[in-house]
Amino acid sequence: MRRILENPYYKGYVTHKGELYEGQHEAIIVEEILSKVQEIFAKNKSTKHQKKSSPYPLKGLLKCGICGATMTPTSCNNHGLKYRYYTCNTHFRSNNCNSPIRNVSAEGLEARVIDEVLFKLKSLEVMLKIQKLAKENAVDEKQLRSSLENLAETWKYLYPQEQSRIMRLLINFIELRENGLNIQMNMNGFNTLLLGLGA
Repeated sequence: MRRILENPYYKGYVTHKGELYEGQHEAIIVEEILSKVQEIFAKNKSTKHQKKSSPYPLKGLLKCGICGATMTPTSCNNHGLKYRYYTCNTHFRSNNCNSPIRNVSAEGLEARVIDEVLFKLKSLEVMLKIQKLAKENAVDEKQLRSSLENLAETWKYLYPQEQSRIMRLLINFIELRENGLNIQMNMNGFNTLLLGLGA
């Protein structure tokens, strides 16, 4: 419910490249009500809640591209600010990993993974998968495509726990290499997600 009330899509807006624009769809919830709700959320927001809602969505999915070890979530505090990282488990335990990328900023890496996954969801392979799913499950193909587009639009408004759940559905594993990321998608999980969105 909170996710809906915090999402500008429901008051008739869409986002593009971080900017908010008036959408072509009708508002589902009156803007005045949503604005009042936002004020209440802002007053009740606490540091404790922010800490609880900042998990590591790539935990268990991310591997070192050199030694194959899992990248472990780590963090440090500096002048009251918390910095999150993923660290090669081999390096973390014994300092023997030869990868030049032993530690990586969680925020930057998570943003890159999300961008790449959302890009992959627009691929020809996925479009053909949507077509096949629609036929097999007697679902409107346009509705499935629309649901996928809405997911891309509303991604940043989802709770971190929901983002993490979707990541685990869509991704088998991610290798962090010196020349970039190797993301192994899980197409069965994609089917589950897409049919859930189109329901």
